[in-house]
Amino acid sequence: MSQVAIVFIIVIAALALAILNRVPTVIVGIGVSLAPLFTAILRGNEAVTGFGDPTGILIAGLFLVVVGSAASLSAAGWQFRRDKAFRKKGVHRG
Repeated sequence: MSQVAIVFIIVIAALALAILNRVPTVIVGIGVSLAPLFTAILRGNEAVTGFGDPTGILIAGLFLVVVGSAASLSAAGWQFRRDKAFRKKGVHRG
């Protein structure tokens, strides 16, 4: 099997795992990063060189910001729905 086909299978597997959300995203990300090492597409030193790359660190930071924003917006939406339910019942919160 060619290296291109192996990488294509890795990408399809990562997308399927991300869509199904059965495995934590961190595990999928690390698995995708290390899969070329285990399939002998990359050597050991080539497989881990991207972890210190400023672009990779930037993307990881943006991912954390997005996850944090989604969590806070979800919590804010829950608070809004709860307060709206209280107002319908005539309960006023201070």
